[in-house]
Amino acid sequence: MIIHTSRFLRVFVWQIIHERLLTKARLAKWQLGDSYCDQCGNFEETILHLLRDCPLTVNVWNHLIEVKNRVAFFLASYKDWIELNFGEHIGHRKSVKWDTT
Repeated sequence: MIIHTSRFLRVFVWQIIHERLLTKARLAKWQLGDSYCDQCGNFEETILHLLRDCPLTVNVWNHLIEVKNRVAFFLASYKDWIELNFGEHIGHRKSVKWDTT
């Protein structure tokens, strides 16, 4: 069975917005393993760590977000970060091609 991409994205975004994404931190609360990130091993894998704060993720964002917007992007609280990303144009680099078609 093939999942339609837009449906998958809607579910993924809903999980992020409602803090329902199954991160290691969330699973650890149910005693299903440890809470540390598999990629960096240094921090608890929360949604914000996974999507923004993990050193590997920071590398990606640094290539996509303009320097002048990075402070607001990386220091925003979870709720503010969600609104920034889903509600506004965050000032991505014009040289980065975003077209996925």
